[in-house]
Formats: sequence, C-alpha cells, structure tokens
Amino acid sequence: CGTNHQFDEILMHLSFTVVVPGDPIAAHVGSTVILPCWISPPENAEALEIRWYRHDQFNNPIVFYRDGKLQDVQECFRNRSSLALRSDQSGGLKDGDVSLQLEKLTFQDEDSFHCEVSGDRKYDSKVVDLKITGESKERNQLQKVSDMNLFMNLMNPFRPCYWENMPVSETAKEVCVFMPVNV
Repeated sequence: CGTNHQFDEILMHLSFTVVVPGDPIAAHVGSTVILPCWISPPENAEALEIRWYRHDQFNNPIVFYRDGKLQDVQECFRNRSSLALRSDQSGGLKDGDVSLQLEKLTFQDEDSFHCEVSGDRKYDSKVVDLKITGESKERNQLQKVSDMNLFMNLMNPFRPCYWENMPVSETAKEVCVFMPVNV
C-alpha cells in the first residue's frame, strides 16, 4: 500500500498552527495589555472563527469573532476587550494576527487565556498566561485601614486604636497614627 502524497500535501496547506509566547505575560494593574497570538504559516484570519476564553469557560468567551465581526463577549470584559495588533509591524487579521487586548486590568484578570482559531477543517488552540503586577490586595487593605485610622485620630486625637475584629495583618497594627491637636 502506498501513500497519497498529493493528498498529504493538500492537507498541509489546509492546516495552521496557533503560536503564542512561551513565557507568561506580565502587566500592571490598571494598565492595558496585549496577549499575542497568531497563526503560522500566516494566512488571512478574517474568515476564521477566533475564540478567547478562560479555562472551563469555552461557552462564555472573552472575545468571539465569527462571520467577519465580533460577537457577544463576557460581561466582565465588555468595553475592555478586543482583537488587536501584537506589534506595529503586524498586518492584523489579514496576516493571521489574532491577539487579544485587555484594558483596565484588575487582579481578577490574572489567569490562563485560551486562544482558539478554527475554520473549515482547521483547528488549533494555545494558552497564554497573564500575571498581574502592582500593589497587593493586603497592601491596599492596609492603606484603607491606615487612612481610616488617620481620619479617626484627626477627629479625636485621644481615641485609642482598636484592632479587634479587623481583618488586617500584624504589620497593619503598627500603622496606628495619633495626631496631637493644639487645645
């Protein structure tokens, strides 16, 4: 039995590979980030289906592109997600660039994002990890406690600091500030 080399060659032209960076993408809370994703060999992706989603949320995509337009997206990403160019030299969808742009990043955005591209007898998917940098949640909580304590002490400089039933770390207890008031 021989193989049909002509058929194998046709199948190779019908397929592509989704490519993403090997390392996680790091971005600062509040900023905008592009999660690079493209198909290789480059081909026009305008007629393909592009789906960006989080783990176990295939049916609730962040971005879903089909029939030449963006479809409905996840509520928490509405007005802050889109397809974008991965670089200034990118030709966009016409060159197979299917990168995802996320704006106004929050700590909750840190996750693994799946980039899936499919078409007539073509399909591939890869994962991009997003890490969010910036002030930690505990530091933000510490600042809120510190601000509240400062305000209370400005209003009553002789009020002692109470920490019972306060969800703060041990280091937060050192933040108690007393402001003397001229009498």
